[in-house]
Amino acid sequence: MGTLMVGQDVEELRAIMADKDEHGQKVKFATTDIGEPLHIEKYGLKVKRFPNCGSVHRSLDGLLELREKHGFGPADVKEIFVRAPAAHLRNLMYDRPTNPMEAKFSLEYGLAVGLLSGNATLADYEPDAIERNQVTALLPLVRKEYVEKLESDFPTEVHVTLVSGETVSTSVKMPVGSSARPLSEDQLIEKFDGCVAGFMADERAKQVKTMLLSLEREGSVRKLMSMLTQAA
Repeated sequence: MGTLMVGQDVEELRAIMADKDEHGQKVKFATTDIGEPLHIEKYGLKVKRFPNCGSVHRSLDGLLELREKHGFGPADVKEIFVRAPAAHLRNLMYDRPTNPMEAKFSLEYGLAVGLLSGNATLADYEPDAIERNQVTALLPLVRKEYVEKLESDFPTEVHVTLVSGETVSTSVKMPVGSSARPLSEDQLIEKFDGCVAGFMADERAKQVKTMLLSLEREGSVRKLMSMLTQAA
């Protein structure tokens, strides 16, 4: 599903760490009030926009933003240059992936797919999709530079040089799907549709989607789980 139950965003944690005590750190683990409240209730869920490593997301968000704004496609691009925190790029060790797992940890593959289709979906990480000629031809367009700074100190930069000679750029501080930039309802629906495709009949998927969208107001978790169990 690409959904995480996590705690604070990195900037909040960074602020805590900056206020160090005499032992060099501020982060402590309280044991007297565990679960009050549960982190899932306090911080919620963060739904990953794309089905790949989160270290790809800021770069891919930036590329798709530029693609939509300037209307370019694969034939218009000479180079995609990414400057990103080294911690992100070190996670993305496969510049020429050969299987789905490697592709999920490839900056080049994620950006090539985004440039080609304007998205990165589960279908793009199926075995038969990895070595598509129209994707592998775009991998050499991606160039990257490791920046030795924390992700909270350096936003990911995306610079796209077009064959016309023009360069368009953007920087992304927080990825779509973070608490600072939550997915829109349309993006959540798109994510749901992609996850259930091929696993749930269209009519049942429609019913589950309607129930999910109204769950907070009037839904029944018991009824929802019953419907999901039947669908499985």
